[in-house]
Amino acid sequence: MGGFTGKTPFPSAPQLGNLIATHQLRYVLLTHLRPTTPATTWVKTHCKRVRSGAYGWRTRGSFGLYDCRTPADRRG
Repeated sequence: MGGFTGKTPFPSAPQLGNLIATHQLRYVLLTHLRPTTPATTWVKTHCKRVRSGAYGWRTRGSFGLYDCRTPADRRG
């Protein structure tokens, strides 16, 4: 989050939770090259990391894709 330069506006942790709850966002791609923020901590706490083999991406650990379906979405 924050674009390639880290200066692009990005949602706060509460805004991120709202985007997910209202089905406007499902996946989040995080890089380990950026500092930890409240929003990235929220993603790592509330979302499930997707194994890179599941989507064919070879990142050598520099990126992490997270599936942020809500618990209600997972039931259906």
